[in-house]
Amino acid sequence: MFRCQLCKTIVPAGTRTQKLTTKTRPKEYAARGTDPSERRGRRFSRGRPSKQKFDKGGTGFEIVQEISVCPSCAETENAKRAEEQKAALAAEALLLAENNAAVEQVAVPAVEEQVAE
Repeated sequence: MFRCQLCKTIVPAGTRTQKLTTKTRPKEYAARGTDPSERRGRRFSRGRPSKQKFDKGGTGFEIVQEISVCPSCAETENAKRAEEQKAALAAEALLLAENNAAVEQVAVPAVEEQVAE
């Protein structure tokens, strides 16, 4: 039994909680271990796997805050996020198409001038 942090209702016992991420932040991860290509020589491990693992690091996102919600709130929030993401992708595609059209308009007169000469 828990209280949904969105609708503030008490959820009956036996209902699984669902987590929604509300805040994230960008994170850079440093490399860990030694690069396998830099290791020289052969080490005998007597049948045991080596304990040295190499992680090249990278970038990603880290969860800052998440909330526990009931299944109905999770479903509505996920639908909202999907719609927002779809709208953002459509806006990005429209912007890309406008940029491509502007580039073509600039490039076509230049080509026509070269052909005329």
